[in-house]
Parts: sequence; structure tokens; C-alpha cells
Amino acid sequence: MQSGKASCSGKRLGLLLAVCLLMACVSIVPQSASATPIGSTGYHLTDQVVIPGDGNAKDLSWDYFIFNPDTRTLYLNHRGRGVMVMNIDTKKVLGVAERTDGACGTAVVNDLNKGYTATGKRGEGNIVAVFDLTTLKWLKDIEVSPDADAILYDPLSKMVYVNTEAGMVVIDPQTDSVVKTIDLGSHKVEYPALDGKGHIFVNLQDKNQVVEVDTKSYEVIQRWSTGRAEVPTSLCYDADKNRLIIGGRGGVAAIMDAANGKILAELPIGFRVDTSLYDPVTKLIFLVNENKFINVIKEVSPNNYELVDTIWTLPYANRAMLDPKTHNLYIGSADFSGPPAKKGGPPTIIPDSFIFATISR
Repeated sequence: MQSGKASCSGKRLGLLLAVCLLMACVSIVPQSASATPIGSTGYHLTDQVVIPGDGNAKDLSWDYFIFNPDTRTLYLNHRGRGVMVMNIDTKKVLGVAERTDGACGTAVVNDLNKGYTATGKRGEGNIVAVFDLTTLKWLKDIEVSPDADAILYDPLSKMVYVNTEAGMVVIDPQTDSVVKTIDLGSHKVEYPALDGKGHIFVNLQDKNQVVEVDTKSYEVIQRWSTGRAEVPTSLCYDADKNRLIIGGRGGVAAIMDAANGKILAELPIGFRVDTSLYDPVTKLIFLVNENKFINVIKEVSPNNYELVDTIWTLPYANRAMLDPKTHNLYIGSADFSGPPAKKGGPPTIIPDSFIFATISR
């Protein structure tokens, strides 16, 4: 009987060890896109496409994703290659706009069939490159202030606005000339947002402020603190409620009343946020962070915002865009297994490894 007990005990121990070993093996298997956890909103990583072609580029990184819903075209601002133009439905690269290397952001003017790219990482960094939307041929360079970065076109005022270290430069696309440089009182100007009513809101990183610019007078008419959303970087606008969604790199997002600057909510978010997105149909807010996840926030009752989901993504995927038709999100990543460029720095990108990924429900 003793030997039987010992044998039974040994079998249990062997079975336990086998189960533990199996669990350990499962835990170290890398997750594929299809195995990404699905949270309460249903959003998860569903598709990844590797886009080669940057092997000879000096800078393999990328910046803003700009979407043209009229043509279903994505303008992906690749700093080394230039503006990669992609059909969002086929995920095929249609070409690269000429002389747009160093691209940070692109504004699209459909009526004139022209694109405007802020090339803040190209040479001196004070050029807006103009190109033909159909042929992607370069048309001209417009000299602006240094560190040209975020850029957008306002259909109401019919002007292009580009953020630089000297302030917001206004360009008339009819003449491709600089109309004015608006002094914002900051040298660290981040992404702007339009309200469609003649106003542009802009984050000032070094001031922990957001300012409101009048597009008729070209003057700053309001200046508000971003509260606990320190180092405010990402910004988007909720037209339904007239609210601003501000992502702070200090790890806090703020929801602000755009009429008076009152902060309605402050929520913890991830590391190095770079993109804020609002879907007016689903009423979801997406804060896209560098540390492999997206915070999803929603107003659950009047002025009461809560974190409703966390979407797991890819390394350093803090740039994104939202397709208003499909409600899919698109992000960029790469193979970051290269050695750090400098001691203590982040790993470098492996050439020809850029990943364009889809997040959907």
C-alpha cells in the first residue's frame, strides 16, 4: 500500500510538473495579431503589413499620419523617405512625394490638388515643400521659420497653418506665400486642432498651456492652463460638446471646455502620448502612447469621463489615425532590435522593417 501511495503521489507530481511546463511554454510564445486580447470596446490589433524601402534612408523614423477621406488616401510622414502615400483600403503604397524627406506633417488642399509638407527634419528644417497630389511631383519650397512641424489646412479660412519655433506661420495656398507668423509665446508648439468655426487650438509644451487663435485676426484670443496634463502634446476636438482632449506627456489627459478653458476631467494615461483621436460616431476618445497601448476614454455620464478600455499595440507606436468610415485605427511600428545609437538611448530601427498595423473591432 505504501508503494501504491508513493506511485500515486509521483504521478500527481509528474502531472503537475507537466502542466506547469506547458503553462510556461505558452506564456513565452509571442502573441500574434489575432491573439491580441480583446477588451470591452472590441478593439484589438488585427493586421500588420511590413512596408520595406527605407534601407538607404538616413532617418528611419516617422511622424504624423494624415488621412484624406475624400480619396481614401493616407499621407504617412516618413522622415527619411519623405511622404509615403498609401491607399488605406488596399494598404498599397502609391508613391513617395518628391523632395519631402524630413517630413513631419502634411496638409492636403483638395480644391487646389496640392499637398504641403513641413520638413522640419530636413537640413535646416525651415521648409514647407509643396507637391502635386496626383503626380506627387514637387512644385516649390516655401521658406518658413525653423523647426517646421505640425501643419494643417483650414477649409473655412482657406489657409495653411504650420507650427514652428517662432510660432504659427500662415500660408496662402493660392499664392504659396507667407501671410503672417503668429507669435504664440512659446518655442515648443505642438499639434493644433480646428473647431470649424474660425478658431485653432494649440498646445504649448513649455508653458503647460493651450491657446486659442482667431483665424480672421491671426491673434491669440485665449490662453488656458492644461492643469495636470503637463507637457501637453496631443490634441483633438469634440465638435459635439465643444471640448478639447489634451494628452500630456506627464501621464495625464485632460478634457477641457473649449468655451472657457475649464477642465472637466483628468485621467491617467500611458507614457509619451503623441496622438489624441475622437470618434464622433462611437463617442470614444483614443490616447495613443509609446509604451505599446492605447487608452480608450468615454463620457459615461455628463462631465464624467472614464477609462473604458486598454488596447495593446506595438513598440513605439504612438502615431495613429482614425478612419471615420470604418472606425478603424492605424498605427506604425518597426523592428527596434538594433543597437542603441547612443549609450543609454533607445534601440535603433532595423532598415526595411516599418510596420503598418490595423486596429479594428
